[in-house]
Amino acid sequence: MKANYHTHTHFCGHAGGTAIEYAEEAIKHNFKILGISDHAPNDNVHDYHVRMKMERLEEYLKDIEIAQDKTKGKIIIYKGLEVEYFDKHEEYYNNLEQKVDYMIHGQHYVIRNNDLSKLISSFDLRRKEDIHLYADFMISAMKSKRFLFHAHPDLFMCGYKNWDKDAIEVTKKILEVAKETDAIFEYNANGNRRGRVMTPLGEQPLYPRIEFWDLVKEYGIRTILSSDCHQPFLLYDDTMKEVEEVYNNLKLKDVGIIEL
Repeated sequence: MKANYHTHTHFCGHAGGTAIEYAEEAIKHNFKILGISDHAPNDNVHDYHVRMKMERLEEYLKDIEIAQDKTKGKIIIYKGLEVEYFDKHEEYYNNLEQKVDYMIHGQHYVIRNNDLSKLISSFDLRRKEDIHLYADFMISAMKSKRFLFHAHPDLFMCGYKNWDKDAIEVTKKILEVAKETDAIFEYNANGNRRGRVMTPLGEQPLYPRIEFWDLVKEYGIRTILSSDCHQPFLLYDDTMKEVEEVYNNLKLKDVGIIEL
C-alpha cells in the first residue's frame, strides 16, 4: 500500500492526530501519497461530535499546509474532505471544491423530502424502503461527478444485515450506475474495526461484505483500498495489512495511486 486518501484528524471530533503526525506515520511506511479527508462541515447538519464546524475549516486546511511544508520532497499530501451528498445544495459543493484538491463521498445519512432536520443514519437502515433510499442517494452522488471515489458503498449492510433479494436489487442498481459513470468504489478497512456479523458465508465484518464485493467484481467496477483511519497509528497497522491481503486476493479492478 503506497497511498491513502481517506484519513481523519482531530478536527472531526471523533478522531485524533494532526496532519503532520499522519504524514510522519505515512513516511515511516514508505507511502508516496497521503490524502487528509476529514468530514466536511455543513451548517445544515448539526452532528458536531463527528464533524468540524464551518468556522474551523480554514484552520483544518492550514494544518494540512503545515504538514505539506514540513514534508516537502518526502511525500505528497493532498487536501481533501469526506462529504455526504444531498440534492439542491450545489453552491455548498462548489464552495468546498474551491478549497480542496478532492472530495470523497461518504453517505452517512439519508433523508426524505430533502429535510435535513431529520437525518437517518446509513449505519442503521433496517427496512427495505430505507436501503432503496440509500441507493437513490448513491446514484445521485455518482451522477454528480463531484467525487474522487465513493467511500464504504456497502454501508447500508450495517443495519440491513440479510443478503436478500432487496439487498441484491439495491446493490445491482448502484453498480449499474457505477459502471455508467465509471465511478471508483472504496474497499474500506475501518469496517473491520466496527464489529462482526454471522452471515450464510460465515462471520464477516459489518462491512466490507463479501457478497457486495463479489458483485462489484462481476460488474468490473474500479476500486481503491482505504484505511479510513482515525488515529495515526492505524494508518497501516496489522488490521490494515490483513484487509489489504483480503482485498488483493479478491482481485478487484484496483486503480492504485491516483495523482491529482
